[in-house]
Amino acid sequence: MSVTEVRHPLVQHKLSYLRDKDTPTVHFRKLVEEVTLLLTYEATKDLPTEDVEIETPLERARSRASRARRSPSARSCGRGSACSTAC
Repeated sequence: MSVTEVRHPLVQHKLSYLRDKDTPTVHFRKLVEEVTLLLTYEATKDLPTEDVEIETPLERARSRASRARRSPSARSCGRGSACSTAC
């Protein structure tokens, strides 16, 4: 198993505050959420994407989307519920 050190300044800042013994519990919990989100971005930065055509409110447009977006196994929104068509 490899270990990746995330050196992004925002992650470092939040980790410092998270580690501080004087950080209030409510801030600690919020920081854990925020660091988790930032680490998720780092962990998924190399996910394969593909060109897709979408309908915007103004016109059709080309965009990039995760290949997992179209996979039936990727239909969970992470809270145990099924995704809407927006996923």
